[in-house]
Amino acid sequence: MFLQHQFHQRVQIDTERKLSELPRLIQEELGVPCTLDQAAMRIAKVDPSSAVVQVRAAEIPLQVALKRALAPLNLAAKLTSDGLVITADFTRLARAGIATDRWAEISADVAEQMESDLAQPVSIKTDNLPLDEAIESLQEHLHHSIEIDVHALEEEGLSADIPVRVHSKSASFQSTMSRMLRDQQLTLQFEQEAWVVTTIAMAEERPLHRIYYLEATGLTESISETMNLIQVTVDPESWEALGGTGTMASLPTGGTNRPGILVSTTLATHLRIEALLDALRAGTVGEDVPTQSVPYQDPLSSGSFHSGVYSGASAHVFVGNGNPNAPSQNAPAPPTNNGPPSTPPPTGGIF
Repeated sequence: MFLQHQFHQRVQIDTERKLSELPRLIQEELGVPCTLDQAAMRIAKVDPSSAVVQVRAAEIPLQVALKRALAPLNLAAKLTSDGLVITADFTRLARAGIATDRWAEISADVAEQMESDLAQPVSIKTDNLPLDEAIESLQEHLHHSIEIDVHALEEEGLSADIPVRVHSKSASFQSTMSRMLRDQQLTLQFEQEAWVVTTIAMAEERPLHRIYYLEATGLTESISETMNLIQVTVDPESWEALGGTGTMASLPTGGTNRPGILVSTTLATHLRIEALLDALRAGTVGEDVPTQSVPYQDPLSSGSFHSGVYSGASAHVFVGNGNPNAPSQNAPAPPTNNGPPSTPPPTGGIF
């Protein structure tokens, strides 16, 4: 109660100093224990020894004064049982495009180069150029090499010298590759720090794993609703519920864990999910709603989410008891027909 009272106590303070000096100031002047969350500083890309904060308070609560002082750095002061902790404001970070996601098998430095490659403007114009020659002409613009998965192409009756058609003038590498590959039902993947041109089937067999954090999207209240939204709007036929290979699961919630999901799918689908979440952040304002501890279940829908795994009308539900084939009590009855679900044909291309 004492700490909470002090946090909301009106204070008189006017100072400008290094962020690294702020915890000692708060403790000495206001009697409130305060620490810096160093891990959060790294995520927020803030150097406490050089970042400067201005604390201006004329008879306003300490909570308000710190909020104003830390907001320009995308930081916030959180009250814990041990005192104040200056940490990252992940909602502000997400709106600034910082720390919104993380690849599971790709380092942050390599991921940054990937994004640079995808946005790199390239120019190429051809109506009948062999694929390997087109790839070679694009290679010089990128951080990473481009390889052709010859064995995967051969399994589909294709070769590295199949003719491709693309007209691109200062368009991004991402959109250029999409247009060039889609007519041949090929796609782009990222493996072992190299771009790989391969078949859609092979890309689905070697999914990439990526964590998406949900702050500032308007989707933090129910993780299951978030997964449902993604599965019905982004490549619906690619998910396990409709016979595909893509999967997703919610991250553990509670405590200081960030709300998020872990998705395993192709690069093409990942880039579409990224675009969807970016669009949601662009149109979302206000504070994030705390995540519900119990996943949302819509009894009127054809399927439900349980423990982070989606169950369609013809699938069993994994309820976290260690047996993925054991049906939940809430799972819908299996269909009477034995035919496979109808799935749309693959669209091809990477977007």
